[in-house]
Amino acid sequence: MPYKTVHGNPRRKEPLFNLPAGEIPETDRCVSVWIPDSPEFLALLSAALSNLRNGGYYQKDPDKTGKLVADAFARSFAAHDLLPCSDVVEFGDEMQLRQNGCLLEFSLDCEHWFTLYDPTDCIQDIVSHPSGGGVLQPGQCREYDVSLSANSVWFLPFPVSTGFTIECTAARGAWAPTLSIGPEPVPWFCPDGRSYLLGACAGSPAPSEFGAEPSLDFMSLLSRIDLDTPVWFESLTGVQTVGADILNAALWFQANTNDLATAQGTIGFHLKVCNANSQTEWCYDYDFTGDGPFFGLTFGSKGHHVPGTGLVGDVVSEGSMSIIASLQFPNSQITHVSVTTCFSAAPTGGGAGSADAIYLDGSLIEWIDLGVVYSGCEPHAWDGNRQIDQIYINPSGICEEIKVTAVSIRGTGENPFGSNSCP
Repeated sequence: MPYKTVHGNPRRKEPLFNLPAGEIPETDRCVSVWIPDSPEFLALLSAALSNLRNGGYYQKDPDKTGKLVADAFARSFAAHDLLPCSDVVEFGDEMQLRQNGCLLEFSLDCEHWFTLYDPTDCIQDIVSHPSGGGVLQPGQCREYDVSLSANSVWFLPFPVSTGFTIECTAARGAWAPTLSIGPEPVPWFCPDGRSYLLGACAGSPAPSEFGAEPSLDFMSLLSRIDLDTPVWFESLTGVQTVGADILNAALWFQANTNDLATAQGTIGFHLKVCNANSQTEWCYDYDFTGDGPFFGLTFGSKGHHVPGTGLVGDVVSEGSMSIIASLQFPNSQITHVSVTTCFSAAPTGGGAGSADAIYLDGSLIEWIDLGVVYSGCEPHAWDGNRQIDQIYINPSGICEEIKVTAVSIRGTGENPFGSNSCP
């Protein structure tokens, strides 16, 4: 859908309207006029009528009668809607109409521009980009009232996977594919790609070579699932379901234009995303006495793996030993964690004991145990229902040997390990 920008600024400086004689009536009269049958001609007529509400377009007099006349027209227009065969009068063809941001403006001299329609009141109390939302669990939904500028994108704050549903409703506002330069407006569009004029959507949307996805309607609201081969779809066509073989992919929204940098305007819409997958339970057991490798296992400054034994501590100083290790995996809903630690004797010294914990995005969620001192092997368990992505393991103290032999994890939703490794 090509568009153009027209340059030029013809000027007109003399007042347009004569002052009416006599008193200003307090009552209204209904008149009718025939115009060419299209929304564009109705918009031109509406803008021309709006000039009557501006005192600057009347002849000047010491009593500032022009302002009183303009106020009278404003009162009448506010009391009656502009409907077919309704309150209209004829004027010449001097009027210019343009879109400036979200504002529809008009002018009769191509120099002084006045607001005819401002839709921004319809786009309030909506969020830009919320903070991170983790992972959506089976059966859960999250909803947002989104504000999206034409020259930007809006990212869903959590990933989507197969079986998720996406629904965009209550779209409002308008945008344009390029900046308006000069008196002639560029085309503006509703969020579904139809033409936007005077606060209404008209016509039918159509694809264009200028779209980010040319096969979809130009300047419609698009959803994009960010894969090696991106998946695009129009957002305002009902409930969409994420297809097969998609796991934890980013999702964002944008206008369907291939040049966001020059676009203008803002729309709003209500977004609802649900994980429609059924609730599932999974389990995963680490047996560190095996040969490995072990999913997500990393060591810090101390500790190493010995096949047949487990995770074994290293000497820190003066006989004190320590293991510093973690198990890292995608954000997941965890219901149970158990860490089995063995001390050859009850450890002593500063920081002696087991100090395991669970983390999410680098932040401590809860200790599994802290400073627990004993001799022999014991499992330390945490039970709850939290979203985590790391299990931190750090037994230490003065003794001959420290080792960790096993970790068991239980959770719900997507299995971060891909499959179960336990009975």
